[in-house]
Amino acid sequence: IQSRVEPDTSLLLIGVSDTDPARAAVIANIVADELVKLVDARNTADVAERTSQLQANIDSLQDEIDRDRKRITTLENAADAGTQSNLAKIADINDKITRNQNSIELYRTQIGATIINQGDSVKIFSPAIAPTAPYAPRLTLNLMLAILMGLMIAAGVILVLDYLDNTVKSSLDFPGLAGGPLLATVRAVDKMKPGRSQLFMLDEPKGMAAESIRLLRTNIEFASATREMTSFSLTSPNSGEGKSTIAANLAIALAQAGFATMLIDADFRRPTQHRIFGTANDRGLSMLLAFPENDWSVAAQPTMVPNLSLIPAGPLPPNPADLLSLDRMQSLVAELGGQVDVVLIDSPPVLAVSDPLIVASQVDGTLLVTLAGKTRVDALRKAAQVLQRGTPRMVGVVINQQTGTNDDSYYYQEYGAVAEPGSVFRRRPRKQTAPQGSAAD
Repeated sequence: IQSRVEPDTSLLLIGVSDTDPARAAVIANIVADELVKLVDARNTADVAERTSQLQANIDSLQDEIDRDRKRITTLENAADAGTQSNLAKIADINDKITRNQNSIELYRTQIGATIINQGDSVKIFSPAIAPTAPYAPRLTLNLMLAILMGLMIAAGVILVLDYLDNTVKSSLDFPGLAGGPLLATVRAVDKMKPGRSQLFMLDEPKGMAAESIRLLRTNIEFASATREMTSFSLTSPNSGEGKSTIAANLAIALAQAGFATMLIDADFRRPTQHRIFGTANDRGLSMLLAFPENDWSVAAQPTMVPNLSLIPAGPLPPNPADLLSLDRMQSLVAELGGQVDVVLIDSPPVLAVSDPLIVASQVDGTLLVTLAGKTRVDALRKAAQVLQRGTPRMVGVVINQQTGTNDDSYYYQEYGAVAEPGSVFRRRPRKQTAPQGSAAD
């Protein structure tokens, strides 16, 4: 039994080889029927689980609202009900009730979106029929093809290898390809798993990967020397290229250098920063954008790193691009720019959705993260062209998980050039408005 996707279509072709043609057709049809049942059952289970979680959140918030209303009634009936202190308590409780009601409305909207969008559906387009003639073996044809393919491989192995190696590497002309320089090559970290272990700046502060992040920090400072830049977005051509890991570790490097840093997760498709730092995601950027009356400090959370705070993505909205396009996003970045030294925004891949273009237009510069051995040169070129159509400024390119002995000399040449890093970011007096992590953390 084999299956393959028909190119440029949504068709999954299921093929069965058997000595009995009728049995081959029966098996193929049975497999197709079971696939349809499996997908339908999975969609139903996913919707039920998601709506159950959201409803549990709603019930919890409603219980909290009911308790707060009882507290208000008690305070209003107290002997000192008219005192200034009592009135202030009642006002604070009412504000809390309003915030919880807003959260409930957002969760209800998500329940409706989940029910409407129940995932991909599968149906049988064409049932299998028993073939009238065998397709194999064809000994003469197979022998001729084997000889021909052997000759082609032997004669063109060098050309084929060069063609297949059309991935991003440090020797490329990045200013010509992407409109920005190569800022750093980040070496691979062994045994990295999703979550806390992605913070190699904390676990391996003297490793080569951590040193390359410090080089990236310094090169960003140099890029800010000619034009004041305090807010940056990070994106990548495609998913799975490590831009969230780079963003998290770069934020740590900036915070360790003494810069008050705010990391924002604007990837409403696959948010990861709350998992990396081990924080809650019930409140975040989506609530700040959907309810502009909320102050940013409501969603900002301290991390285990002093000088570094995180605004997670928050509850996932059904319309990420529309939410990021609101004027509230631009004003939020500007407001945070007046409170901290550096604002880093983790945005989705630029070739997948339009969200990173919206985010890039609202910050001072954009970093494009690529993955060595995976990101193709044409994908890098296309991603840069897409970013350059708007107003964003391309700060440069980062190569993630750089491997191979040929890159060692390049890495140390870059590292040796920054023996005395500058500090051209504007440092602000330490404020108490942004939540800070403690040294004990």
